[in-house]
Amino acid sequence: EMNSITISGSVITKNISLVRAGSFSGTVQDESGKPIVFANIFAVDSLGFYNSSGYGDNLGKYVVSNLKTSSYKASATAQGFISQWYNKKSTKDSATAFHVTKGFDTPNINFVLSRGGSISGVVKNKKGDVVPNAEVSVQDTSYSFFSYTRTDDSGKYAATGLATGKYYVRTYSNEYLDQWYNLADNYLNATKVPVTIYQNTPNINFVLSPGASISGKVTDKQGQPIPNAQVFISDTNYFYFRGGTTNDSGWYFINRLAAKQKLYVSVRANGFSQRWYNNVASRELATPIVLVDEEKKENINFTLPTAGKISGSVKNKTGTPIQYVNVYASSKSGGSGSSTDAQGNYTINSLNAGTYKVSTNSSDYTMQWYNLKSSWETADTVVVEEEKTVSNINFALSQGGKITGTVKNVNGNPISGVNVIAQSSPSYNYYSGYSDQLGNYVIKNLLAGRYIVYAFHSDYGNQWYNHKSSVVQADTIIIEDEKTASNINFDLKPLSGDSITVKIVVDNLPDSLSFSKNNVGDNVVDYWWGLRFEAIADSLSGGKDDFETEIAMLHFKNPGEKEFTSDVIAPMKHAVIR
Repeated sequence: EMNSITISGSVITKNISLVRAGSFSGTVQDESGKPIVFANIFAVDSLGFYNSSGYGDNLGKYVVSNLKTSSYKASATAQGFISQWYNKKSTKDSATAFHVTKGFDTPNINFVLSRGGSISGVVKNKKGDVVPNAEVSVQDTSYSFFSYTRTDDSGKYAATGLATGKYYVRTYSNEYLDQWYNLADNYLNATKVPVTIYQNTPNINFVLSPGASISGKVTDKQGQPIPNAQVFISDTNYFYFRGGTTNDSGWYFINRLAAKQKLYVSVRANGFSQRWYNNVASRELATPIVLVDEEKKENINFTLPTAGKISGSVKNKTGTPIQYVNVYASSKSGGSGSSTDAQGNYTINSLNAGTYKVSTNSSDYTMQWYNLKSSWETADTVVVEEEKTVSNINFALSQGGKITGTVKNVNGNPISGVNVIAQSSPSYNYYSGYSDQLGNYVIKNLLAGRYIVYAFHSDYGNQWYNHKSSVVQADTIIIEDEKTASNINFDLKPLSGDSITVKIVVDNLPDSLSFSKNNVGDNVVDYWWGLRFEAIADSLSGGKDDFETEIAMLHFKNPGEKEFTSDVIAPMKHAVIR
């Protein structure tokens, strides 16, 4: 059906149709010209993002589809072959780019892959038994991942598709310590394995150790087991690398531990204070454990005291309890939190002995620190002791002030999706809200004080209120508690080009745009209906720019509602819809 399109006062009659996405295609062959089946081809756009992929068929042919108009680079990978970027390049940076246009296929993006070298060997344990299903990974000297395989039932492996160079080889198994070739526990001590294209480097073998283990029991002060306690093991550099959980009887077992290093063991459980081995309250007082290879260190036991607690209530300024407010107790070494119930009461469990500062967080009220303070720096401290509860840490919350306004373009049309940010001064706290389809925004839960406000959108850049271009020039807005500063409005100019209003009248809605449920987009609130089209524009610089836009039809319910408008932001003088 014919459709009337009005652009900048000129009427063009043109069919509106859905345009097929762009694609590129080609073949993947080996050096003898034989097709490579199931090769994987990746498309990378001009920004370096992976966009789509395709697979070679039985004839080595492939198609990568669903692409927008853009410049792309492509790579092909296949088992046993060296990966390649188009056009016979080894890296993305050196690859030849090619252009894809929506609605068309770019053909003859072909690949000829070389069979790489390989590394092979066998993986056994110290007893001489083969280790099946062990992972073997190969990395180059820049630590980029190049190949991955597993051992078969006889413990043998072969990592293929490797270019000429030197590599690190690593094994991993759930029952044994990780090992780098040759008998190294990390890549710094590993021996590099040389590889030559078309050739195999054999006998890169591994002998794995099960490592040492630590086990013990976690109980409370009455000797009752504590299930689901979390056991953590860290090294002298505070690096956590192994852990476990107690069973219903309070027992835990952690294996695959390397020998000859100091290990620190700690336990945490809900409702209990943290303890380090040997039953001390801090890492600084802890007794480290030094293991020998394959040692089974038993009876690393813990007795946990009941943790301290903080309790209180959260109400509004009129004394009404507030439900679902998050309350946090934090210190320099950690903390915990809880939420208020229907009566506004809360209890924070699992607190170690120490000094805390307590704060609230709610989507409908301003953040508050105890005692009626507005920041961490000014908040009163709460001292917590093990097995005791600090009560009556109460809060009376305010809904705070608000800032409201509208965001429009220079033609007076509303702009949705603009981030409007209020920055307090001098504390530099940030609060924000987004403009809706009518351009309206609300920033709420503001503490009383002075603010500067600015609007940001990727197509428009920044603007400070009141038509100011920098934070230094920005006007200050004074916010009072539970009052609204309204009419803080913005009218934004696009970063480049003209703002052209495109009006489309659909005379007869075609079947292909029947706006069934499948056409619903969730990019806006209340699920407006959307029609996507593409245009070619003459840019201000004299060249051609491709762009696409999405026009929203507000509350489209029946064929009688046919008219809708949208702003097209592009660096252009006129547009032709195709």
